Amino acid sequence: MGKFFTDLLDLNEVAMLSRRLLAAEKLYKKETHDEISKELKMGEDTIAKVNHWLNEGEGYKLVVKRLKRIKSK
Repeated sequence: MGKFFTDLLDLNEVAMLSRRLLAAEKLYKKETHDEISKELKMGEDTIAKVNHWLNEGEGYKLVVKRLKRIKSK
């Protein structure tokens, strides 16, 4: 899967996607927007968008749950 993303995205896009996934993990753990903003140096608008899709969509939830399962092994 990693090779697919490196073929599809440039380095900046990979970094941006990684940071959004980190934000989603932190939101899932109930960290505040302010904490996430300071730690990841991410704007409130981006965090709000991630939060919206974490709550209203399925993709972020799916990835966050899979990452949680992988990290617990």
